[in-house]
Amino acid sequence: MSRTTISRTATSRWPGEHGRRTIFVVGGVVDRATVRALRRQAEGEAAEGITRVVLDIRAVVSCSRAGLVGLARVRGRLHGRPECVVDVVGARWTQFDDALDGEDVDVAPDETDVEALRDMVRELRRPLVLDPHRAPVEAP
Repeated sequence: MSRTTISRTATSRWPGEHGRRTIFVVGGVVDRATVRALRRQAEGEAAEGITRVVLDIRAVVSCSRAGLVGLARVRGRLHGRPECVVDVVGARWTQFDDALDGEDVDVAPDETDVEALRDMVRELRRPLVLDPHRAPVEAP
């Protein structure tokens, strides 16, 4: 059984960057519990004034369906702390084979479910372009 590892890097500030950034390197298997832990850690970083949290998932070997959905949901402005942006980097298709095969659910998914999951993987593979220093626009 694989286990998940989450390692925090040093908080840094680069020239031209207004806020601070923390990178979490994630490895092993990602499931619902892992995403909950990552969200809690991101919220803790935001409470300390961090404006960008990067989840580097290059070392992830497998991701459950709940893990995939959770990663897609945590990406973007952090709920409750819109000044903090969470990004996910290092996503590869092979990491999500279990989620796309439906092995971690009791019933086989229909094609629309699988296509929605593929769309989530595509989004995770795209670079996130959000400026944490630009205020989010509220819907009218």
